[in-house]
Amino acid sequence: MKIISGVPDGYDAIFLANLAKKHQNILHIALSDVRLAWLAEGIKFFNPDVQILSFTAWDTVPYDRV
Repeated sequence: MKIISGVPDGYDAIFLANLAKKHQNILHIALSDVRLAWLAEGIKFFNPDVQILSFTAWDTVPYDRV
């Protein structure tokens, strides 16, 4: 397991897309739901073959209509 940090904002989507081409499983923890959506869209642009699984925030109650 490797931990990578300090990737500049705006470069992280292409970095993760390229990393997904080399490695099978990657875990990325986004700062917010908005940031997660932006990253998922950017990663899909640079690597359309990648499968992205998004999980709700830890403080969200299942089936809550927030």
